[in-house]
Amino acid sequence: MKDINELVMQAIGEASMCWNPTPTGVFDSENAARIGDELILDAFNRIQSTAYSDVVKSSGLITLEDADASVVQSGIEELAKLRSINADLLEALEELFASYKSLADSGDAGNWSLEEQPEGKKALAAIAKAKGEAQ
Repeated sequence: MKDINELVMQAIGEASMCWNPTPTGVFDSENAARIGDELILDAFNRIQSTAYSDVVKSSGLITLEDADASVVQSGIEELAKLRSINADLLEALEELFASYKSLADSGDAGNWSLEEQPEGKKALAAIAKAKGEAQ
């Protein structure tokens, strides 16, 4: 079963494609994640302040006894920080891969293909995974 975070993020991604014609360009996944995190926090705060909190407790999605809004907010801030770090690491890996590929393709370091090396395959898989692309 999908958790609430995954459901919200998928819904945001799907809703972003409801335009006709479909928009083009780069999808700002970091901003979309921020919107999703804020939506989850707002929903949590609203649920916590209503009579429906017992239903939420019994669902297992959110344990209100163990978390309050400040804990959730702290978690969202940490998640945003990790997403930012991941974006920086992805950019650095892509640049490093491109640099090494350029060297390998030039022949100045011998005749080899970075894409065929175990390290190159691992880097390409990590890049694809970080971008949500099929591997």
